[in-house]
Amino acid sequence: MRLWALISLSPHSYLLAICAMADRIDINFWFRLVGMNAIWFTVLVWQRRATTRTMAELSELGAAHSSVAVVVAVVTELVELA
Repeated sequence: MRLWALISLSPHSYLLAICAMADRIDINFWFRLVGMNAIWFTVLVWQRRATTRTMAELSELGAAHSSVAVVVAVVTELVELA
């Protein structure tokens, strides 16, 4: 999920630099405290739902606890698409 990239170091660094140039480090602090935690929580919920859905699909195939299960599921879906 690409939203995880919003929580990485790069957006924090850019925001810090912009806020420092404007002499408003407090905005950086509040955005990191409130905004980034809201993004983190949202992405966490979406990721858990996606993982639960994927595990349910893999358990239907009988391969929920195998490392090969992911490869089998991807190959099966690719074959169905072709």
